Amino acid sequence: ARLPLKEGSFLLHGCSAALAECVACAARVPSDILKQNRQAGQFGTYREVISHIYRNFGVGGFFTGYLATLAREIPFGFIEFPIWEKLMVYAARMQGREQVTPFGGTSEAGRSPLVGRFLCR
Repeated sequence: ARLPLKEGSFLLHGCSAALAECVACAARVPSDILKQNRQAGQFGTYREVISHIYRNFGVGGFFTGYLATLAREIPFGFIEFPIWEKLMVYAARMQGREQVTPFGGTSEAGRSPLVGRFLCR
């Protein structure tokens, strides 16, 4: 059976976000493992951390907690990104455009804290 993945559908954006989280976590988890071990003060250098993990746990040691991280990140991404995409379509319609330009969203994000600062004085 085929999934109903029409362009712009909630399911399409949700599945895309879930796949993106799998890839992002493949980079994020090993770097967090290194950072946490280094911050714990057990090792003097990152080289020592890498050697210790590889020697004692193999390559899999760098991915400890990967599934737990996915269990946290995938539901969030599955909800957040489809909503973000719908808001982008809504913003474009409000501006009378087909789509929001990349710099349009960026300028809005940068302007919002400034507006809030002056309104909340």
